[in-house]
Amino acid sequence: MTQNDDADLIALGRKLDAARRVYDAMVQAIPDDVSPDTENAAIEAAAVPVAALANQIATMTATADEAHAVKARAHSFLAGQRA
Repeated sequence: MTQNDDADLIALGRKLDAARRVYDAMVQAIPDDVSPDTENAAIEAAAVPVAALANQIATMTATADEAHAVKARAHSFLAGQRA
């Protein structure tokens, strides 16, 4: 893997971080009085863009420390550590 490959991974990491911020905001905006089913559906819908990026990142190989950190964040999200 070249530095350019790590750069691509790091750039995807920035997109992942932005998508994660949107996800967090959407989850926080769910009203307290919705049913558990509605809440779960909203959370799953909000997770779709983040999960897509995280899955893409998970398939990539990292060499640089920063790229490994991106992969760790992606794997953490995929493992359900979303809070």
